Amino acid sequence: MENESFGGDSVDLSVVIAIREPERIGPIEQLFADYKQQLEQTGLTYEFVFVMEGRHPAVYEPLKRLKQAGEPVRLLVFAKWYGEATALNAGFEHASGALILTLPAYHQIDPAAIPNLIASLGDDDMVIVRRWPRRDSRLNRLQTRFFHFVLRKTLKISFHDLTCSVRLMRRRVVESIHMYGDQQRFLPILASSYGYRVREVEVPQAEQDAFPRHFSLGVYIRRLLDLL
Repeated sequence: MENESFGGDSVDLSVVIAIREPERIGPIEQLFADYKQQLEQTGLTYEFVFVMEGRHPAVYEPLKRLKQAGEPVRLLVFAKWYGEATALNAGFEHASGALILTLPAYHQIDPAAIPNLIASLGDDDMVIVRRWPRRDSRLNRLQTRFFHFVLRKTLKISFHDLTCSVRLMRRRVVESIHMYGDQQRFLPILASSYGYRVREVEVPQAEQDAFPRHFSLGVYIRRLLDLL
């Protein structure tokens, strides 16, 4: 793994973004600008840690230009993809913030909700997002309901949207939990099992997050087995 850092000091907040399939995401500069605009309103010092597979020119080159322009960007490049959980672990290890915010490489929530999300942490250790109201297809919503129905029956959890990648947590959470496989989806459950206070908040879903997704029954079973 290659590490291209901007060489900054520790910050209040580290934003960690894992990029699995660069060819499927939109202009990364616009995504960065949208996220940065909202972070500026928080008054916190921050950095972005991007973790990606290879140097895909549509993503790597724009991010490299941002870093060269002085933006607080760290680039971690894997020659081979070992899963999103591994990518996030690497991002956490290289992040310097007291708070860690994971965001997807596309618009999953309305970026305008980010300042309130950060402010909502309070005395909790972790805040996770439930996208509500949902804008995506009926198929997506049915799959999500089925997934969480299985989790409620097997693990007795009450979370509603573990497939959302937006999570805010204190550094001690990521320092005590090491994920593998598809476990990034279950990080809130793992954190709760370690005794951390985890709270779910409702955040408007982004219009861009309405594209159809389909997962086979085997995917759901594999996700569950990753946790058990």
